[in-house]
Amino acid sequence: MVYNNTPVIKNKCPKIKHVFLKKNYFFKEISFPPFLKKSFGNNLNLYYMTRFLLKTALSLCILTSCETTAPDIEGLDYKKWELDKFGCNGDRMEMVRLITSNKEDFFRYRQNQIIDILGKPDNLTLYERGQTIYFYYIKYHPNCPDIPYRAEEERVKLEIRFDALNRSKELYVYNY
Repeated sequence: MVYNNTPVIKNKCPKIKHVFLKKNYFFKEISFPPFLKKSFGNNLNLYYMTRFLLKTALSLCILTSCETTAPDIEGLDYKKWELDKFGCNGDRMEMVRLITSNKEDFFRYRQNQIIDILGKPDNLTLYERGQTIYFYYIKYHPNCPDIPYRAEEERVKLEIRFDALNRSKELYVYNY
């Protein structure tokens, strides 16, 4: 092709040198135990292997340390509390006195931690400004067999109020 009477010469571009990268044998080298090898291989592979093992150990330590510890209150059996759904067996009525006398111990927990300690709440209410209220029934719930119907105002229930940052702020027992 000719533009403005100047010919264009094809294939006169400088040649680009290709750089070939060394193959990565990292996984191939660490697949054998060190006592089967005559040498430990590349120092770089040992660096990556130790870094991987340290990250794995640190992750396991963090994951196992994230368990909620319940307040240590003598006479309060959290498993019994959880199994007495709606307070039908009467076990919650015996333990509610211990919870109200030690309510300051429950103020540092968040919503998920309270669920870990006391179980899923029997009733949940979302209130204004992001507040949440958990209700645990202690006595006179309509789902319990052989218990006469009681109005909502006559039922005994534990209320835990959370603020907008999910911190427990108030613990109160109705009709106790």
